[in-house]
Amino acid sequence: ERIAARRARMLDAALDLLATGGWRALNVEAVSRTAGLTKRYFYESFSSVDELGAALVGQIQDNILAATDIGLAPDHIDGGTADLSVASAQLAIGALIRYLASDTRRARAVFVELAGSPEANRLRLGLIRGITDDRPAADLAAALLVGGTIEAFLAWLDGRVDLTVDEMIDALAEFWATVGDRAASMPAPPRDTRDTDAPGNNTGI
Repeated sequence: ERIAARRARMLDAALDLLATGGWRALNVEAVSRTAGLTKRYFYESFSSVDELGAALVGQIQDNILAATDIGLAPDHIDGGTADLSVASAQLAIGALIRYLASDTRRARAVFVELAGSPEANRLRLGLIRGITDDRPAADLAAALLVGGTIEAFLAWLDGRVDLTVDEMIDALAEFWATVGDRAASMPAPPRDTRDTDAPGNNTGI
């Protein structure tokens, strides 16, 4: 229990440092000092700063996916399909935005400072898979919606979007529902059934 408590303090210290000083501010000494612990306790839970960063993103990822899963569950999707209504989009986006807004350090850590990490990429893919199906148009729409929502939140965080949290959720939900409806109505592209190995199909390139 004490080890878990010290580990939690290290993770919270990492959030502080990432939010105020960026990735360059993250080192064993700084994390330990901010957590009010000695470096010995850092290595009790983490072998390196990279492992600490991965654990931090993993923790935030689990919380985000658990929160958004409520709005993206089949019971909240129109007709049990992947087509998002405004109401179901509000549930999912509301959970995501409110979670990030309740501690803005999280968004800066995961989507700015650690954006290129494998863990952050898995988080984005997890969100995308929650609202997609086997259609290419749906895959494209999901990537657009998730990426756009993250960028919109960061713009709001930086003061470039003058909306309340509720207004932002309502606006994003409308966008999600509109894009989702359009993607759902788009027919799947025809498959090329030609045998590329058949005589006459070899371009010689």
